[in-house]
Amino acid sequence: MIEIKDLHKSYKMGSNVLHVLKGINFKVEEGELVAIMGSSGSGKSTLLNILGMLDGADSGEYTLDGVPIKNLSETKAAQYRNKFLGFIFQSFNLINYKSALENVALPLYYQKVPRKERQEKAMKYLERVGLKPWADHLPSELSGGQKQRVAIARAMAAEPKVLLADEPTGALDSTTSYEVMFDRDVWQEIFNTLKTNKLRTFLTGFSVGWAIFILVMLLASVNGMENGFVGQFNDDATNSIFVRPGTTSKAYGGFEEGRRIQLKNDDVEYIKRSFPEDVEYISARYYTNTTARYKDETGSYSVQGTHPDHQAIEKTLVVAGRYINEADLINKAKVAVIGRKVAEDLFKDEDPLGKFVEFNGLPFRVIGIFTDDGDDNAERRIYAPISTYQRIYGNTNNINMIALTYNPSYDLSTSLEFSSRLEDLMKRRHKIDPEDQSGLYVFNYAEAFDNISSFTAVLKGIGIGVGFLILIAGIVGIGNIMVFTIKERTKEIGVRKALGARPSQIINLVLLESVFITSISGFIGLLFAWMILAAIGPTIETPAFSNPSVSLSVVVTATIVLIVAGVLAGLLPAMKAANVKPIVALSDK
Repeated sequence: MIEIKDLHKSYKMGSNVLHVLKGINFKVEEGELVAIMGSSGSGKSTLLNILGMLDGADSGEYTLDGVPIKNLSETKAAQYRNKFLGFIFQSFNLINYKSALENVALPLYYQKVPRKERQEKAMKYLERVGLKPWADHLPSELSGGQKQRVAIARAMAAEPKVLLADEPTGALDSTTSYEVMFDRDVWQEIFNTLKTNKLRTFLTGFSVGWAIFILVMLLASVNGMENGFVGQFNDDATNSIFVRPGTTSKAYGGFEEGRRIQLKNDDVEYIKRSFPEDVEYISARYYTNTTARYKDETGSYSVQGTHPDHQAIEKTLVVAGRYINEADLINKAKVAVIGRKVAEDLFKDEDPLGKFVEFNGLPFRVIGIFTDDGDDNAERRIYAPISTYQRIYGNTNNINMIALTYNPSYDLSTSLEFSSRLEDLMKRRHKIDPEDQSGLYVFNYAEAFDNISSFTAVLKGIGIGVGFLILIAGIVGIGNIMVFTIKERTKEIGVRKALGARPSQIINLVLLESVFITSISGFIGLLFAWMILAAIGPTIETPAFSNPSVSLSVVVTATIVLIVAGVLAGLLPAMKAANVKPIVALSDK
């Protein structure tokens, strides 16, 4: 079973070398009981540690059950320890937060014995050493002799081929000496660690939770700004273009600079003919103001003379009556569509539809009432047929602006290309220098939205950067707590390795603890931020900031970040724990 040939082992003691084992040779057959005897310091424990693969020899051969034991990886050594060996330590090496039953069952856990079976088996061996009534007691509640019996039961429970005992009866009385001849486990260990280091765990978890909270709030704030910006354009179709005349700043085509450009009705028809496939809706605008009177109520309001298409361009919602139609335009009818605020000011509780209102002394019949997604000022506006107001003001065909929407299927580049063609066409028509930026203004909402998107993307990037910097600080904090935890549990790790725990199992234990702390504290921060946003976000409505919120994708991303952060925080401490030599860990004070 065991064969040792010419085994040597030395230790450095400062500048000196202590040669403990000098050319040891012996063989142990299956079924033999062998006692190694010698004075204190003669190397008995060193030899047992080498036999138990807790330490390595300097030279010589060691064969266990026909398998040469030399230059084994930690994983392979763990497999052999679990398969062949049981170890009774001189200093018990029980895990202090596990009961006697759980300590005895631990090697069976690493053999992947089902929980119920290992509990039954552990209880059987506790009964054999006379400790069944003490099965649920922690090591701190046991005497030295009872602890040693638990250690013996633990070594026997795995039914090893070789049982190595380092002074197994040293703590026992003569009677007891005669008598004597773990996945809930992982989570139990995690919870015990957290419970043991409450303050440190809280402070570390708080840093991660705070980082996630700040990250979510920053992203929500960026979304709030974006919502505010976009909200300012809500009262117009997003595929809108507005053409406004200006004053030339350059001489061109025989005209001097400083010429005021005037748009006319013909320009609307010209655009419709020139871009039949591009233009969706188009309307001119004619601006004026009026003093409106109904009975004893008066008020000053802005009036826009428009075409019927203007309703779709402005996204005007008619809540009663109708909007201007082609017949009103042709007949130059004195009809008006008034805003909700105008109706409240002039008519109070009376129904305005069909009533006549005086606009600067001229009677107009109210045919509709509208609301607007913009603001209250938009609802203090009055719409009338553009032809009507052009006739009132001297039969003019002048207009102040052209509003249109283009094909809604156009993407950003296509819409910008169209507005560029439109600008070139109108500048040629009105003989404006192509480089003159003040003679004619063509404003495309798509470009504004693109600028807003670029601005908010930069803000979002800054927010993510700041949030991740704070998160990194939390990860470092968790890394620190894991390093301290590993230091405190070094001896325990040595015991686990001696009982057959593989490096991957040690890494898994540490990583799970790290991910657990990170995920739970991060989720608390995420939940707290979400609750605040859900409570107060919808109540915030200003032109520059509106309804700060986060999307589901942000929540999913934050969750993934938390798990990755937990793995990163625990990875180095876990690898360090997995690589520690069992004999070094067991000798830790």
